This record gives sequence, structure tokens and C-alpha cells, in this order.
Amino acid sequence: MSGNTVTSETTKQTLKKYPIALAVFFGLVFACMFTIAFGVRTDDVHPDELQSRPAVLYYRDHLLPPDVRELDDSYFSGYGMTRLWELNPYYVLAGKASLMSGDYASFRIFGLLLAFAIMVLCLRMHPKNRVFAFVFALTPQVWYLFSYATSDAFDFFLGVVCLYQLVKEDSFLNRVFDGKDVKPRAYPLLGLLFALVLMGKKNYYLTALWVFCVLILKLFQKTKEERKGAFIRCLCLLGVTLAIFGARYLYDQSMYDFHRSEVVSEQMELRAEARYKESAAPETYAEGFHLNRQGVPFTEFLTSYGFFDLLSKSFAGLYGAYNVGTNDLYYIVYYLILLMIWILWGIEVFRKKTQRSYFMIAIALTAFSFALVVYNAYFVDFQPQGRYLFPAIPVLCYGLCTQKDLGEKRTFRICTYLLAGLSLASFALIAVPRLGGF
Repeated sequence: MSGNTVTSETTKQTLKKYPIALAVFFGLVFACMFTIAFGVRTDDVHPDELQSRPAVLYYRDHLLPPDVRELDDSYFSGYGMTRLWELNPYYVLAGKASLMSGDYASFRIFGLLLAFAIMVLCLRMHPKNRVFAFVFALTPQVWYLFSYATSDAFDFFLGVVCLYQLVKEDSFLNRVFDGKDVKPRAYPLLGLLFALVLMGKKNYYLTALWVFCVLILKLFQKTKEERKGAFIRCLCLLGVTLAIFGARYLYDQSMYDFHRSEVVSEQMELRAEARYKESAAPETYAEGFHLNRQGVPFTEFLTSYGFFDLLSKSFAGLYGAYNVGTNDLYYIVYYLILLMIWILWGIEVFRKKTQRSYFMIAIALTAFSFALVVYNAYFVDFQPQGRYLFPAIPVLCYGLCTQKDLGEKRTFRICTYLLAGLSLASFALIAVPRLGGF
């Protein structure tokens, strides 16, 4: 009897240290992503790739950003925008990574590499924090994001790295914050990480706001003497971050004699289709463009345009141009399980009376992220895409990670397994056959 007990305990420890099931799960996910990335021989895997692909391929032969005034129209979208004026280095890195293969879909390789890196982080964190993997198992729409060429994948990756830095007890960030065994390379590496976050898309500024809020909460949990040292170290880290970001920003400005915003506005007006020109009369705008200027009441926007339906489905698993989805029952079950996970987290927080402040901040930041999507859809362009809510995923997962006992609770584990399994089924049975060239 005792021998069986010892064997059972040894097996449990082995599985905890080497998460075979999680590795198999991510292996299946990666296989599906690879199938979509290299199975698609058309440009309709996602509409955004029509603009991102030329930008990636530009950097196969170039290293420095171009003067956009010298580009031909093939680099610009119908909105008059080009990915080549983004500060984000995603396109440079994706362009160089594409040199690894001469295949048609080589411009998608970098996204797969980023996804693989996230999976490795999840596996590394599993022995000490089993909940961490939830950040990359919450929705199949995240996996889809890494299956085609888009800078959103890089921004999300940076959010996961920030989550890793906050959750891992001996990470560079926690060492700097606590002043314990700080490595010399910690400041420049962390400064680069946070500078890259600032170079990302505006909706991913939520990542910087989230890290700031967490550090502020941690600061007030320290004693008065510890607080002063931590505050000074954070200021030094902020200085390094702003120096790196400033250098990149000033370089970009210098190409346009420090009139970059004027050049961008001019190019958008020049290159945009007539129905997307800001100067055009509202009655000539494309459907969904500047709905407020077209006189569409806000209540009508919320009720008659299918905003909530599209947003909720494209967060849970709606691929392509809102045209590759499944039965409504899938989305209902998905959100019921997600709601149960949220309730279990709330119960754990208020039962133990810990992390209540962060729980409220997480709700506030998630609501703020949602508000940004609503604002963009009504005041700019009607695009209720679930990926615009992805900056909130690491925010929510950090809250789950701080409740270490939550990952050991059977009900919570069952819910997460069900959600992950449901997501994998959607990705493998819906996205792969419809987008993977079958």
C-alpha cells in the first residue's frame, strides 16, 4: 500500500514538473497554426494581411524604414495608410525571418516563432504557476492571430513577456523592483521591453498602463524605507525606457524634418480611396466609416449594426473576414464557461480577502479596453474585432496567476480544460479546414 502511494506521488510530481499534457496540447495548437500559415495560398487568410505582407516583404531587402512619400500605392491600404510608418519593429523582424524560407507563406514565419516562444514560457512557468498557460489557451482567436502576418501578434507577445516578468518571482523586473541581485543587463533589457510596448498599436498602451498599476500597488505594499529605493529604481527604469523609445521616435521624426504628423495626414489624404478621404462629404463615406459623422445615432449603432454579436464571436473564434465561424451554441457554451472562470476568480479573491484592489483594477482596465473598441467602431471605422480586446488578456491572467491555489481547485481546472478543449476544437475543426487549403 505504501509502495503504491509513493509511486502515485512520484507520478504526480513528474507530471507537474514535466507537463506532458500541456506540451501535447500546445503541439496540436502549433500544428494547426502551421497548417493555416503554410496551407493558405491566397491573400484572404485575413484582410489585414493585404497591407502587412508588402511591409514585411519590403524588409527582406531593407533594414531602415523608408520615406513613405517615395513609396508606390501598393504599400497603402484603401484608407491611405501604410504599415511602413509604424514605429513597431515587427515588420523588420518578420522580413528578416522570412529569409529562412523561399515559400510563398514565408512572411508568416515570424508569427509562428513568436507563438512557439510563448508556448515555451507557458511550459517553463507550469511547475510553479499552472494558471500562467491560460494566457495562451483562453481563445482560439489568439492562435489565429499568430497564423498570419500582423504586428498585433508582436504586441500581444510583448504583453505575455510583461506577464512573465510580473509573475516569475526571480524575473529581471522583480529583482529590480526588490533591489535583490540585480543583473547589469536588467535595466537595458527591461527598458527595451517597455519601449517596444510604447511603439506598439495604441490599444496596446493598456499593457503599459497595467504594468504601471501593478507596480504602484506593489510599491504601497512595501515599508517606507523599501519604498524609497524601489521608487528610485523604477525611475531609472523609466528613464532607460524613454531614452530607447525617444531615440526611435526622433529618428522617425528626423526623416520628415520633425513634421511627421503633417506628412502622414497628407499621404492619407492623397492615397486614400475617395470614400475614405477625411475631406470627403459624410454622405459619400463608405458604409461603417465615421458613423458619427454620417449622422447614425449611437443607440442605433449599438442595436442595429450587430456590434456586440460580431465582437463577441470574433473574440471567441470567428476567422477570416467575419465569414468563418460555427454554430451559435459554441459561442454560448464558450462564454458560459468563461463566466464561470471569472466567478471562481472573484469568489477566491473575496473569500481570502487578497488582491481585491487588483481585481477591481483588472475589471476597470478590461472595461477601458472595451470602451476603446466601441469608440473606434463608432467614431473611426466599424471594426468590432475581438483581437482589439486582446491587450486585456494578460491583465486578467495576471489576476488569476496571483491566486496560486486557484489552479489546484478541481472546479477551476475542469472549467479551464473545457474552455481549452472547446477552443482547440474550434481551431482544428473550423479554422483549419476552411483556411488551411483543404
